Amino acid sequence: MHEKIQAVYQNNVSSSSSSSSSSSSIRTKSHYNKFVHEDTTFNYTRIQYSVLHLHSIPKQLRTHAQPHEKATVLIASSIGQSEPYGQARTFGDFIHTVNSISSHQENRLRISLGLLCNNPIEFANITNYIETNSDKLSKLYEKITLISAPFLDKNAGFSREERQSDNIQRLRRRLIAKSRNFLLLNVLEDEQYTLFIDADVVYFDYPENVISTFIKTEKDIIVPRVTKGDNQDYDKNSWRGQRTKPSQEELDLMDKNQWDKWGYVPRDVDDKMWHFKSYVDNNHQEHTQHKDEHDYIVPLDSVGGAVLFAKSVVYKQGAIFPTSNLIGTSWDRSEGYDGIETEGLCYLAKPLGYSCWATIFISFLLIKTSTSITIPKRTKLDIPTTSTPYVKTLHRDDTFDYIKLHYSRQEDPPTKKPTVLLLTSIKPKSHPYGPDRTFDNFIQFLNSISMASPQYDFSIGILANGATHFNEIHTYIETNSSSLSTTYSSITLLQSPSLDDPTVRHKNKHPTNFEILKKKKVIAKCRNFLLTNVLKFQQYTIFIDSDISSITKPDFVDYFIKSGLDIIVPQVRAPSGNANLRATDPGTWRGSRTKPSKEELEILELDEETARGYAFMPHTEFKPGVFTLQNYIQNVFNEFIDHKDNIAYSVPLDSVGGSVLFAKSVIFKLGVTFPPTNIIGTTWDRKRGGYDGIESEGICYLAKPLGFHCWAMPNVIAEH
Repeated sequence: MHEKIQAVYQNNVSSSSSSSSSSSSIRTKSHYNKFVHEDTTFNYTRIQYSVLHLHSIPKQLRTHAQPHEKATVLIASSIGQSEPYGQARTFGDFIHTVNSISSHQENRLRISLGLLCNNPIEFANITNYIETNSDKLSKLYEKITLISAPFLDKNAGFSREERQSDNIQRLRRRLIAKSRNFLLLNVLEDEQYTLFIDADVVYFDYPENVISTFIKTEKDIIVPRVTKGDNQDYDKNSWRGQRTKPSQEELDLMDKNQWDKWGYVPRDVDDKMWHFKSYVDNNHQEHTQHKDEHDYIVPLDSVGGAVLFAKSVVYKQGAIFPTSNLIGTSWDRSEGYDGIETEGLCYLAKPLGYSCWATIFISFLLIKTSTSITIPKRTKLDIPTTSTPYVKTLHRDDTFDYIKLHYSRQEDPPTKKPTVLLLTSIKPKSHPYGPDRTFDNFIQFLNSISMASPQYDFSIGILANGATHFNEIHTYIETNSSSLSTTYSSITLLQSPSLDDPTVRHKNKHPTNFEILKKKKVIAKCRNFLLTNVLKFQQYTIFIDSDISSITKPDFVDYFIKSGLDIIVPQVRAPSGNANLRATDPGTWRGSRTKPSKEELEILELDEETARGYAFMPHTEFKPGVFTLQNYIQNVFNEFIDHKDNIAYSVPLDSVGGSVLFAKSVIFKLGVTFPPTNIIGTTWDRKRGGYDGIESEGICYLAKPLGFHCWAMPNVIAEH
């Protein structure tokens, strides 16, 4: 922990142990309960203040978000290093602004606050302010979470004096995106809506109705107009239209990854771009035509982040703030030329069925809103309550159609071990665990993993959208909670039927390319939803498909962690008794891939209906230098013969499969998700995405600009 932060609450927290992470729950003299988590391995601190009544419930089922309850909102802000609140303003001024939209909401909203501040002096000031003013703040915010992650600001690649230079913009925006993602993925829990506010925002028109107005639009992502002095459109990242593209010379620099010589910044194409200023200036008579429409909203291709409201489910399905340029990508380029940070959010959201909007008359519209928010009623699901060694929490969100059951050993002393999260998504098919196998077989396999590495603290997260599988797993946990609680610190069970696409046929043996693409999109959505709902403090995350039955090296977790590698996959194959030994995870590869023809690229620019179900399916090319697990098994390039006896043998990858996937959790928290659309071969005109890099095959591409790399350890073998 940072020395200056420690000084603020040194009487409350015991000195740091030698472990890589530690957690402490503290009952302060304030109106909040205080929970401090320090991760010295990955260099961040998390302090959460939560109202005391949330922690006074006895050890039994705790239930939140029942039908007809208040909507829940997270207000999030990243606080910079130098004058983050604006000239001559303090945190007190900023919190006064935030309080103005949080006040008088007790009858319609439940609000939480999340803040990221990497300056140790200011972080100490904020903690002191919260504890001094907890009486007032606890009436406005059920939770306040503070994050300090100094590693985010290190090695940014530019100085403060350089930050406005054209050739620095992608590095500056990358830092902003990393900060937004890290804040979001450490703070967002079950809040239905998220409102990002820049720390230098000073005023809202009719603040008491800001949040309710955004909710009532029912739009997925929406931004208001932001002004600064005489500038009536301060946040130019909110736009719709056409942008310039790099010259061939600039594209050649990208293909050679000569970024030190590359200073391209996308600009507006004249007369083909809409900003808020277009409305203010009455371009094309827009103001004249719509000035009396107080509910007038405008679709956008990109949003700014000064004030940004979204349904939290958008983020939870994988539409986050891209940390690299998403537009103009290819496997040869480390990133594209446009669409970084907030400007790439809408591009990722659209294939998920979400869209971005601008509200024009935010101040006038606010006068017209009513003071209540109706949460639609859904069918009630009864979860039976039994006595277990775990503290059990039920969260049901009928607005966004999901259920979360969380079992945790919250009353035990905090663990001093490194922490590992095992995640699996149970597909809604008849045999998700493989032929003649049940959930009991699968959980016994997971138990063998945890028992082989007792020096780690394990948790489990399971997504089961099918009612039969959900009920089966729930019953198993309740029945076997005594034994499970000795093995796992927590177990989280999720159900979200809306994630599934009813047109995807899991039993189809001969799917079309379009059906394969749709299936991968569903898998990406499910993985992201599971990850963002379950990952909390765990330092390492392992995805394991539910039909994996064995791994030849049971202590592979310890082996992978000690390797120091960022993202690792083993060899995944059919059972060794199978006559045709074959790799079963083609997403693991390094080398070159096939590309669409000119005619196929033109089809990518059509909408889904016009394209009539066409989808390009890339394949890894067969030539020296290309690595696939199948080539390794068959010793195509003598690689197997040369390395088969070296368990530590590792191979760098361009793409990973997802059957068994290990990663440092910080990689996900910085914004590397499973892309829900193809992120290779993108242009603004290809609204459905590019032609390659969906789901796990896009992870390495997103991770590389952040300094993380993917590897295969092909002599560690997992079998279906």
